[in-house]
Amino acid sequence: MDIKESRKSIKTTYLIYFISMLLFVLVRILVAENILRFTNNAIIESVIFSTITQILLMLLLPLTLYCLFMKSKPKAVFNLCNFKKPSYDVIIISVLFGFGAFIFNMLISSFFNGILGFLGYRGSASYVPIDYGLINFLFDILLVAILPAICEEFMHRGILLQGVKSMGYKKAILFSSLLFGLIHLNVEQFFYAAILGGLLAIITVATKNIWPAIIIHFVNNGIIVYLRGAKVFDWFGGNYIEVLMGYFEGFNLFLFISLMIVIFLAVISFLIFLVYLLFKRTVVKQVETQILKSHNQKVGISFNNTKFDSEIKKIIDKSTINLDYNNMRSILDIVLPKEKEIYKPVLSDKIFLYVSIFLGGLTTLFTFIWGLL
Repeated sequence: MDIKESRKSIKTTYLIYFISMLLFVLVRILVAENILRFTNNAIIESVIFSTITQILLMLLLPLTLYCLFMKSKPKAVFNLCNFKKPSYDVIIISVLFGFGAFIFNMLISSFFNGILGFLGYRGSASYVPIDYGLINFLFDILLVAILPAICEEFMHRGILLQGVKSMGYKKAILFSSLLFGLIHLNVEQFFYAAILGGLLAIITVATKNIWPAIIIHFVNNGIIVYLRGAKVFDWFGGNYIEVLMGYFEGFNLFLFISLMIVIFLAVISFLIFLVYLLFKRTVVKQVETQILKSHNQKVGISFNNTKFDSEIKKIIDKSTINLDYNNMRSILDIVLPKEKEIYKPVLSDKIFLYVSIFLGGLTTLFTFIWGLL
């Protein structure tokens, strides 16, 4: 991608995101004011809201606008977003990461919610209808786990991350994560969503595949839905909060904080290790296989093999990613990847980025102020 195409892609991507963000905010306001209400049926209302916000604003609208502005076909856009069929081992690792991400989110959200509570913020209580039944649970799986995993990942780890990658993946990861946190339009969700978004962006970059991020997103949200249903239906794990509170009841403050730090570091180490495994089972395996085929060698060539090092640049498609995989030798190189051919956008290229941050930040700030009142 040349400089002209890079600049057009960056400006177009941020414009598309601003349009989606603006409409998303308007829909939330209309729903909050009971203007966008068609029925008193909670399930139907949830389906309508999710269809508008997820399928329309996070998937169909960005896809359509990107095709129009960039003169691309849908298939080319999905290729840009790295929709590649994952192998079974990648799926398994991604599922494990999803469980780890859930624990990570619990720790992060508890920490920041504690700070918000100290500042006087009163969060909204989780509401479960009295007549919550199996049909509600199944719709929650669809609307809370499946649709966001596909649509939100397409928008943030697909269109947004890949559309601005020429400005450097570190900045692309940063801005896509920040916007992912802000798009939730809720101060309680902002912090852990932004941090999780960063992890998902790193995984997408490290694997050149968006499916691991989709799977992780689904597992994380799916666990939340399951635990909510488990509490109602008296399934396994439904009383996990009471169990944890009972376990930590006898701990003094110092011991409790120390244990939380140990758990947090253990979870972080586990997640970073899984990122490394995903990288090895995707990009490294793909390049390794192609080199072996070209030399008719048996499987087992080492990642540090001299022949691998000398030929990897010939195999990697530089048009789809601008990372120097030849210099990625450690987990640190994956988390903070080395970059090449970075285009430095000017202010006019990023104006809609800043407007989107302002709009999402202002709305999120209002939710914080509202919680103080």
